[in-house]
Amino acid sequence: MTSLATRPIAHGRRTTRLETVAFVLACVFAAEIILGGPGYWMVGGTSIRKLLFMLNLLVFGALWLGGTIRLGRGGMTLAGALLLFMSVWILLIPAWRDTRQVSMAFQDGSPLATALLGLFFFAFFERRPAMWQTFCRVATVCLSLVAVFNIALWCLGMTGEDGNFLAQAIALFYFTLGNIDLDPPLYVGMMADGFFRALWITGTLYLPALLYCIAVRHFAGVLLFSLALLATYTRSLWLAAALGLIVAQAVSTRRERFVDGRVIAGALIAGCLLVVTVGLLSSGADEGLFALFGNRVASTFSDSSAEQRYAQVGPLLDAWQDSPVIGKGFGASASLVRSEETPFSYELTVLAMLMKTGVFGLLTLGIIVMALWLPALLQRSSRSRTACAGMGAIMAFLAASATNPYLVNFVGMSALSFMFTKLHFDRLTTQP
Repeated sequence: MTSLATRPIAHGRRTTRLETVAFVLACVFAAEIILGGPGYWMVGGTSIRKLLFMLNLLVFGALWLGGTIRLGRGGMTLAGALLLFMSVWILLIPAWRDTRQVSMAFQDGSPLATALLGLFFFAFFERRPAMWQTFCRVATVCLSLVAVFNIALWCLGMTGEDGNFLAQAIALFYFTLGNIDLDPPLYVGMMADGFFRALWITGTLYLPALLYCIAVRHFAGVLLFSLALLATYTRSLWLAAALGLIVAQAVSTRRERFVDGRVIAGALIAGCLLVVTVGLLSSGADEGLFALFGNRVASTFSDSSAEQRYAQVGPLLDAWQDSPVIGKGFGASASLVRSEETPFSYELTVLAMLMKTGVFGLLTLGIIVMALWLPALLQRSSRSRTACAGMGAIMAFLAASATNPYLVNFVGMSALSFMFTKLHFDRLTTQP
């Protein structure tokens, strides 16, 4: 990944007006991705998220065509591989199978283009480190605000039936800008066990945020994102966070462990605060605090949600066997359809991708991910804690996405692009 872009330009170079516009657009796009959640904000019937994406792609594409930003050999290779992949599995294979599938394929696979924008961002910010720091601060502030909002909704929902109704109304109004006719994918409401759940796609971003906060020893951030993760009431995110910690610790160096005595002491204090806070908010639940979370984790493979996922295994494998090598293309579906509006959407992302892209396509994606992840693993002597956090966060995010539709969408692809970009920058610096 060292050759994805050219070397940093000399200090003192003046920023052009188009570069300033590009930077502002990048920050606004990141803010909308985080604050907008499922992406249902619209103006005049036009999606704000899609509009910002296209504007970013046009402006950064213009900077690349004009030579202001440059992709190195690795970046050009990756961009070519992504374009070829999308051409084959979003256009050619669906059109060859059934031209009516093409529209579904575009809806299903178009978020992959976010990775191309991520390459432009990488080349742009590698040459402008001060702007990268500002961009990260914008993302941090926005995600912190969302976490506070997430926790506030949870607190409100835990007050009782009236709070439950009001929290759902607030979430729906906020994520649709008052257009309540829309139906964004939100999991906001009281569970059968009496615990109020507040989850939308942005909740997946608490995973990397938590690990980065641990890396820089920002314990207020650790407490904030830990509490926000609990509010999501989502087992895959909890288990993925544990996996991320294990990976980050395993790849850390003896000179500077990711988890040390200071982190353990902070975790004990934060754990006590979380127990007290959640205990107060869970007073109306049917069971005690520890029983609630214990039963939630214990039922990972046995409740109705798990059964719905098990039910997808057979149909997805049967559909894959129709075209095991190259798959059926994006937009394809199995005999079991989870949603009439998006029949291509399944929780079992890996099996769904296997069905759509076949063994060859899935291996191609796996090779791309490992090619971007491995350089940080191979650099042992000067590996920073934030680089360890990035490595753990990427593995955790992919693990959580394996059984949930978190990955192939604007939020998921943007998060993955950000984490890989940050991982590259972090592995070039040592932890202070």
